[in-house]
Amino acid sequence: MVFIYATAVQADTSQPPAIVAQGFDISQTREGILGSFSRLRIRVEAPEGIRELRVKERSYEVDLATTLELSNLQLFGLDKRARRYRDLTLNFQNYLNSKIENEGKYTFEITVTDNKERTVKAMLNVVASRTAPEDAAEIETFRLMRIGAGPVQGAPDFGVTWKTIESSRVVIRIGRIKGGATMLGKATESDYEGVKTKKMVQHRVQNTEPVESIDLATVNNAASGEVMAVVFQDRQYLIRVRESKIEQSDLGTIVTLLGDYKY
Repeated sequence: MVFIYATAVQADTSQPPAIVAQGFDISQTREGILGSFSRLRIRVEAPEGIRELRVKERSYEVDLATTLELSNLQLFGLDKRARRYRDLTLNFQNYLNSKIENEGKYTFEITVTDNKERTVKAMLNVVASRTAPEDAAEIETFRLMRIGAGPVQGAPDFGVTWKTIESSRVVIRIGRIKGGATMLGKATESDYEGVKTKKMVQHRVQNTEPVESIDLATVNNAASGEVMAVVFQDRQYLIRVRESKIEQSDLGTIVTLLGDYKY
């Protein structure tokens, strides 16, 4: 009698590393003003764990997984070495504003290797200019807050309000008030970052599909990066939430939205 033994080889179904831009297409060159770059975020994911995370720009090169210098980590918005994470977000804002001194095009080479020796590489191109266009969009910050069932407080007033529609994630439903905004739409952070002039803001808002309301989860800073298009008193706005905060008080839940807007 002959026995035949078959050995099954199990395929590796784990996910390889990935590098993804947040709010824009990484293949498109980003632009900014020297010393005044806004946040520029790249998401790095390695389900099997990060072994190396290298960033190279001209003569500067660092492995964010092994560096012992906190200053290297802070350049990219980190407070711990990358090997402690399976996924993280790099923010190039500090690097651009502290180390880029001259106009021109700069290329970042980003390479991640996981604990299974799989490597992924991406290139981020940035152009730095010294001056903004003559028709540059105005940029200002805002703070909007609501305590319990009270009115939305804070300036500027965009002609909108909100109510809480779900408590566990503190989801707020933003809508137009009577006599307030004449248009409300949902845009993207890529839309926001891409507009540089007043005319571009107007074009982007005019080409955004109007909606009756926009729902935003706010707990654990969930609304960060959300963008709305608003027309109020014949002025077009692109409004970006940078931070959403939840606090409890004797008067009810306090919901705060912080961010900036272009017009």
